[in-house]
Amino acid sequence: MITENYDPKGRLEALIDAIYAIAMTIIILEVSAPVLGTIHSTGDLNTFLIGVIPELMMYCVTFLLLGGFWYINHILYLIEKVDKTLIILNILLLMFIGMVPFSTTIIIEYGIYPTASIFFGINILLIELINFLIYFYAFRNKLLDESIYVHIQDNKPKKFKERYVNKPKIIYLALFIPTLMCIFISIFIDSRLGILLYVFIPFSILMLINPSNIEKHIKEHRKKRFLK
Repeated sequence: MITENYDPKGRLEALIDAIYAIAMTIIILEVSAPVLGTIHSTGDLNTFLIGVIPELMMYCVTFLLLGGFWYINHILYLIEKVDKTLIILNILLLMFIGMVPFSTTIIIEYGIYPTASIFFGINILLIELINFLIYFYAFRNKLLDESIYVHIQDNKPKKFKERYVNKPKIIYLALFIPTLMCIFISIFIDSRLGILLYVFIPFSILMLINPSNIEKHIKEHRKKRFLK
C-alpha cells in the first residue's frame, strides 16, 4: 500500500544494507569446522587450525572486498531521488553481491584450478562495473544531491567536471585494473597467485574513494546557499 510516507530511496538503502550484511555474515560458513569427535588433543586442534588458514585468509579477503563495495555504495546516500532504472541497476548489483559467498566457496574448494579464480574475478568485475553504471546514471540524470550541481550555476564547469566526472572515472578504472590483473595472472601464470592478489582490491577501494570529502563539499554548498 502506497502512502504519503513512501520513501523509495530509504527502502533501497535498507535493502542494500541488508544484503551486504547477510553476504558478509554467511561467508564465514564456508570455513570448515572440525568434525565432532576428530579433535582429541591440543596437537589435533593446532593441526586443524593450521589446515584452515587458507580458508580463513579467503574469508578475510572476501569480507574486506564486500566491506569495500559497501563503502562505495555510501555514495547512494548522496542520491536524492531514485527512479526505475536506478532501482534495477541496484537490484542487479545486489544479485552479484549475493553471489560472492558462492564464488568464495568455489575458490576455497577448487582454488588450484584457474577457473575458480576466474569465476571469482568475473563476479567482482561485474560488481565494479555496475557500481560504475549506478554512479554515472545517477549523475547524468541529476539524481544526486542538488548541491552537487551548484558548480554549473556558479560558472565553474571545469571544476565541476574534474570533481564529479573525471575523478570518478579514474577511480573506477583503477579498480577494474587490479581485478583484471588477478584474472590474467590466474589464467596465464598461477591461479593461487591470482587469488592472493585479490587482497589488494579492498585496499585500493579504501585508498581511492573518500565519500566524506564529497559530503563535506555538499555541506559547504548548502551552507553558502542558506546564507544567501
